[in-house]
Amino acid sequence: MILIIDMYGKKDALRYMEFVKPIERIAKSLGKQFLTKHFSSVTFDDLEYSEKVIMCGTPLGDTAYLSHELEFSWLQMIDKPVLGVCAGMQTIAKVFGAHEEKCTELGKTEAQFTGKDALIDGLEIKHVYCLHSVKMSLPEEFIELLKTQNGPHLIRHKTKPIYGALFHPEVMNREIIERFLAE
Repeated sequence: MILIIDMYGKKDALRYMEFVKPIERIAKSLGKQFLTKHFSSVTFDDLEYSEKVIMCGTPLGDTAYLSHELEFSWLQMIDKPVLGVCAGMQTIAKVFGAHEEKCTELGKTEAQFTGKDALIDGLEIKHVYCLHSVKMSLPEEFIELLKTQNGPHLIRHKTKPIYGALFHPEVMNREIIERFLAE
């Protein structure tokens, strides 16, 4: 089972359709079973019984999740694959000691590879779709795999299968999510 975490500051149907539903559709198209929960209601049992975790994005300007760092302390201990998208990456980076900085990127943005990893090997990614108002510094325990002119946009923990994508691969570059789920 895939655990999909809704990162929006409050429960809202429209935001769910924009940021969570596309990831559920990708999982469903691959025949994956999934459970979707709001970050405030994720339990250790949910984490234990899932094979992988995807932390979804949020609307521009919603950074409420960044003030709930303790609710994500499980990221330090988990040994299962995790993919954080936008808000998910920001949360991962913060839990691992990164610093946030205001930086608005909207729409199709040029990107370039800076590292190698099975998740992206062979892909031709020249652009990513961005929708964020905060960027994060690269946490010490992570390596950068892809960047835009504004810094790291795809990162991976050096020893754990934890990834963060500041951009939205559910909008553009869907194959990243497909590969993450297929591994």
